Amino acid sequence: MQEDVKKHRKIPVRYLAVTVFCLIVSIIYGRFSHGIRSFWMQYLALWPFLFGLVPSLLQAAGLFPFKKKSGEGQDPEAGDPAGAEILKDIYRFGIAALTASSFLSGVLEIAGTDSFYPEALMYAGAVMLVCGAAGVLFLLHRNTRQQA
Repeated sequence: MQEDVKKHRKIPVRYLAVTVFCLIVSIIYGRFSHGIRSFWMQYLALWPFLFGLVPSLLQAAGLFPFKKKSGEGQDPEAGDPAGAEILKDIYRFGIAALTASSFLSGVLEIAGTDSFYPEALMYAGAVMLVCGAAGVLFLLHRNTRQQA
């Protein structure tokens, strides 16, 4: 139980570190961009902040609880914690894809070129973000309904 609490405390710190890192990268890249500004680079830190730090702080504060059932080897019908972890990982990959896409779009925009790949990565990240969040919310709803 203590390990689970420690893990949930580390997650907001990780998202804060990623947000600060992205903010520093966007500031440094903006300094050396020869006066050319990019929307994607200026707001690079918003992806991990809005979709990572804010929800993890809400979860750590107990405003968005996601309780795992105790025990190992549970079946998927009983709210399998492994299934929830996979969905959370998909959500995290979505955040990473959106952040990487924003960075690549900013670099390409500042360089004065264009590519299809950052846009495709943006769509893939959005799909992963929505699927992960919807899956976790579905499991949360199903677990609370089963407990009642």
